[in-house]
This record gives sequence, structure tokens and C-alpha cells, in this order.
Amino acid sequence: MTQNTKIFAIFNAVWFQAGWWLAILQQDLVIGWLVLGLVLHWVVSPRRLSDLTIMACVVPVGGLFDGLMSYTGVIGFRGGEAILGVPVWLILVWCYFACTLNHSMAWLAGIPKLWLAGIGAISAMASYYGGARLDAAEIPHFVWFAASYSGFWGLLLLSVFSDQSRFIRRPHSAQCGCG
Repeated sequence: MTQNTKIFAIFNAVWFQAGWWLAILQQDLVIGWLVLGLVLHWVVSPRRLSDLTIMACVVPVGGLFDGLMSYTGVIGFRGGEAILGVPVWLILVWCYFACTLNHSMAWLAGIPKLWLAGIGAISAMASYYGGARLDAAEIPHFVWFAASYSGFWGLLLLSVFSDQSRFIRRPHSAQCGCG
């Protein structure tokens, strides 16, 4: 990893956290700022095309899952404008998350699969739960929520970082994409 790559990975992690906090605390009020943040990331990213490809693959999957969870009453999201039951601010958080996969979270590609599934299951569920505690969502049935989100996120990270995945650029891989 070059020095510039390390610096960008740190920027990427801070950028994601800033976007997450803005979205959770202000929801619809910061949509413009979140879009501006995505444009900024795209301008400075060393892997623009790969970031866009990952977003095109991961964001619809995550959005559909969140929409299904919202529709079935497992979670309820705050915010006005929504696409298939998912607020626009949350879709933008999915875009921010997708942009971390090739940068600040690329280290996950090198850890054992069981750990990877566990990290996905616990950290993502905690993130959504934290968002609910900050009033960005409502979780009426915690057991259903925990089971659904832990399972989905464990599987999502396993598929994104699997050996067969072409999402994440690896040292001997020239291409990145879905499918």
C-alpha cells in the first residue's frame, strides 16, 4: 500500500463517518450536502470507475433489503422523500458505504471468512440500532431486526469480499466489477 493510498483510506473512513452522522442526525435536511460529499469523493478517488461499479451493484441490493424490512415492519425509517420505502438520505448512506469497500474497508478482504461474517453481522446491526437510538429509525421488534440485519450483513460482506468476488481490487487482479 502506497503512502497516498493509506492517506486516501483514512480520508475515506473519516468521510464515511461524517456522512453517516450527518444523515442520521439531519436526514432529509442534508441530502444536498451528502450528494456534494459523493461528488467530492468521486473527484479525488484513485478508483473512480471501481467505486461507481461497486455502488451500482451494492446500493440496489442494500436499498431493496431496507425497503423489504421497512415494508414488513421490521424497521421504520424517518424522513420524507423515499424510494420503495427507503428514505433518500439512507440511499445516500448506502452510496457512502459502497465507496468504503475499495478503500478504508479493503483490509477486510484479508481476514478469515468467519470473522468477516461476524464483523458484518455485528457492526452493521449496531450501526442501524445506533441510528434508531438517535431517532433516525424505529425498531418495533428487536429480535426480528437483529436476526434480519445480522444475517443480511454477514452474507453481504461475505459476498463482497469472497475470493470469487470482483468487487474489490486485489494485487493480482486487473478488473473490478460485478458479475
